Amino acid sequence: MDPHFEYLTGIVKVPASAPLEWQKEGLTEFYRSPNDDAWGATLCRVLYHESIHFWQLFSSGYVANLVADDWRRLQHFRATGEVRPLSTEANQYKITASGLPFSERELLECWARFWDVHTREPGAIIRDEGYPAEEVERLEMIDPYTGSKSYTHEAYDYLMRGGPASGSYEKPYRWLLDQTQGHSAFVAITFPILVHSAFGSPDPVKVFCETFDRAWNSSVLRPAIDSRFGYINLDWLNQWSAIIGEAHIPVIRKHHLPDFTSGLDVIARGPLASHPIYREYVDQFKVLHGHLSLYKRQFAAGPVPSE
Repeated sequence: MDPHFEYLTGIVKVPASAPLEWQKEGLTEFYRSPNDDAWGATLCRVLYHESIHFWQLFSSGYVANLVADDWRRLQHFRATGEVRPLSTEANQYKITASGLPFSERELLECWARFWDVHTREPGAIIRDEGYPAEEVERLEMIDPYTGSKSYTHEAYDYLMRGGPASGSYEKPYRWLLDQTQGHSAFVAITFPILVHSAFGSPDPVKVFCETFDRAWNSSVLRPAIDSRFGYINLDWLNQWSAIIGEAHIPVIRKHHLPDFTSGLDVIARGPLASHPIYREYVDQFKVLHGHLSLYKRQFAAGPVPSE
């Protein structure tokens, strides 16, 4: 069985045995500690990757609209027995449009791959793939502040540019590294921000490519990223607003697009409001938003950066 996420049903399928306790206790412990050796390499990486697709649906209006169209077709079939054809958007999802470097599907998979490599971490993936110990050592480093093993940008780019399982999932990231002559930090900081924003539009690849070009040629963003903290989590947070304002907003204004449409917006106001699984998450995210608001107020003074 090939691992995959079934968008229409919300089911993740992974070719590995799940621990028996998950049947009673659910997956909370997995998401709390996704790299625990107890899960095994396949669950650690593949289940996490497919789970990201589940979360992307809530994040992306584009993805949620594709699923909503399938749900609408299914309801029509149930009522009439007629199979309606796929929408234009669904047919174009896997096709690279003229003048663009990759398809929506490739960009969506690259977005998931970006996070599953960060989460599993390159050294572990290289070990999972059976690479020699000296290759792992070459690509790892010791964090000078914590003394723990970390990974270099060379290790991350190694997997995202041409690693053991290199393919179409990494294609957009390789394109970004080529566009920037290998400026790893610039790509790593801007990619998750711009791809998240682009999938909140009806034309993700076009918006993404244009916003990235604006970011790369910005006299504001390039110096800011060159003088970054050096801790990627802080750099993402620190640069987020500037990247959106400098690169994303001008592009969507140019094309007269809405600022951002989340998947939750699409679920709440469209046919997925009758979906037995996805409709439940609209209310769940309201609760989560309340918790996050309390958390932000609690730490308004600001924790130390490591926290």
